[in-house]
Amino acid sequence: MGSGVKNKHSHHKTGFRLMKLLHQTDPDIIPLSMLLSLLQTAIPYSGFFLFAWIIDCLTQSKYKEALHTAILLIGINLLLGLLADLLSQTLDYKGKASAVSIRYLIREKALALDLETMENAGVQEKINTTEFAMKLYGGIEQVMKCYQNIFTALLSVILSIAMIFILCFRKPESRGLLGAAVSPGMSVLFFAGALGVVILWQRGISKGLAKKQEANRNSHVKAEHQLGYMLSQVFMDYTKGKVIRISDMKGMIMKRYGVWRKITRKVYEEMVTMYKKSDTLSNCASGIFTAFSYLLVFLKVLTGAVSIGSFAKYVGAMTQFNTALSDIAGNNQDIEEICGYMSSFLEFLELENKRETGSIPIEKRLDNVYEIEFRGVSFAYPGSREKILNNISCKIRLKDKMALVGENGAGKSTFIKLLCRLYDPTEGYITLNGVDIRKYDYREYLSLFGIVFQDFKLFAFPIGDNIAASKEWDEEKLFKCLKQAGMKEWVQKKKAGLNTNLYTIQNGGEDISGGEAQKLALARALYKDAPFVILDEPTAALDPLSEYEIYTRFDELVQDKTSIYISHRMSSCRFCDDIMVLRKGEIAERGSHDKLLKQDGIYTNLWKAQAKYYA
Repeated sequence: MGSGVKNKHSHHKTGFRLMKLLHQTDPDIIPLSMLLSLLQTAIPYSGFFLFAWIIDCLTQSKYKEALHTAILLIGINLLLGLLADLLSQTLDYKGKASAVSIRYLIREKALALDLETMENAGVQEKINTTEFAMKLYGGIEQVMKCYQNIFTALLSVILSIAMIFILCFRKPESRGLLGAAVSPGMSVLFFAGALGVVILWQRGISKGLAKKQEANRNSHVKAEHQLGYMLSQVFMDYTKGKVIRISDMKGMIMKRYGVWRKITRKVYEEMVTMYKKSDTLSNCASGIFTAFSYLLVFLKVLTGAVSIGSFAKYVGAMTQFNTALSDIAGNNQDIEEICGYMSSFLEFLELENKRETGSIPIEKRLDNVYEIEFRGVSFAYPGSREKILNNISCKIRLKDKMALVGENGAGKSTFIKLLCRLYDPTEGYITLNGVDIRKYDYREYLSLFGIVFQDFKLFAFPIGDNIAASKEWDEEKLFKCLKQAGMKEWVQKKKAGLNTNLYTIQNGGEDISGGEAQKLALARALYKDAPFVILDEPTAALDPLSEYEIYTRFDELVQDKTSIYISHRMSSCRFCDDIMVLRKGEIAERGSHDKLLKQDGIYTNLWKAQAKYYA
């Protein structure tokens, strides 16, 4: 039984953790919500007592006293109502501000986590489900409102019970059968019986509703998530417009949209039916208790136990008690529902960064003398047994121009991810100047690499932000790097210069070509001025001669650095001192361009197959 109670109320553990987080974002919000509860409780109960006194005054012809009491009642209600309204608006504003802060925490945490954790499908699902469910059902601000409602209801229950017990123990003046029926003992017994019936009834309703809500919420989130994807990523994404029109995909897309619309409509219909049935049953339970309340108070008045004015006071108290019980049950159910998905949010915030394991600082060397060695390194992506790299052992020589070549799936990009410690090896380890890279401070280690990835990204930010990757710019350095990448004049022709927003997501933004984007990405790598520079097939969309031109220019700019080039095209590797050929996750060949051609192996075959492009 204890375990059942524990499980039944386990969601409050999540709720209290959320309230603790809410308190951290705004220390005033919880005390203010408790003050609001006191005001909201005081309004009806002050009305019960004063209204009862007005009725008693009128029945006793004390009209002047009744008038004064009525004025007092209006004044108290007006004052308490204005204060409650002001507090409610303040809390509403603070709740929304806290919700924004919570969403900021999600995004900040997402940016702080290492790539391996963020690429995990389970983590992505937690983020997407939590954010989407928060939009549909409310987030931490809604949990706060529910707890505030429960606190208000508990205050009301306490006051109501006090008044109800006073009523029950008021002895009737008549001594007959009617008087015995409403004696203190019988009144308490009748009240306890009616209350027990209502509580059991409400508990059964809540239990059945909870099961249906869980299943319905999952279906609802899934359906809305798919519709959200259709609206934001299909209908409103202009980058997909060309494909949709050229391929005449309108019919297919609208058919798919129609399927999810039907599913969503069905979910909504089930929700309406579910809540309508639940409300009907709850109203029946409330009706029974209300009828009992009126009967008990009426009999107390009839037998002379209380005055006529007290009829309004005690009926109001019992009605308020019934409403408070329903509010507690309903808000508890809402908290359980919201905490069901908000627990994923808390789990996400508590995820630890797997990469931040070391503390050794990186030695700052003006001569960029660093040596990296792979020692028996194998790697398989999480959840997969297939090894992308298998027992790789090699050194990256200082200030070499190194090329990684091989067919698709050979492991080139994975090699770079391990080198930059975006992932850790499944087996073996990597050293920097003889020390396991996991022992170095993670962020300092990352500072060693300037990379242009195969799937490099530019953002809908100003050009300066994109290249500097920082809030602060060194304008002179920016233009130097732009000049080296062949983009200085292009930027200077723009009206806003370095403040020109990329892409047309914002007013005044400009779309750019693939070649322009690649040059800006190269400028970003140059701006970092890291000792290791890596180009991971960023020019794959260019023709062989254009690619060779970019690689050659870039090679001239990184003469004092260790550079690694990844390319499908052998023409881009001719100027490299060291070429490593990967095949099925292993080093198949290694040597200079001339040496590998003499071996007449994989590299030679790739070279001959592409010779027509750069002969």
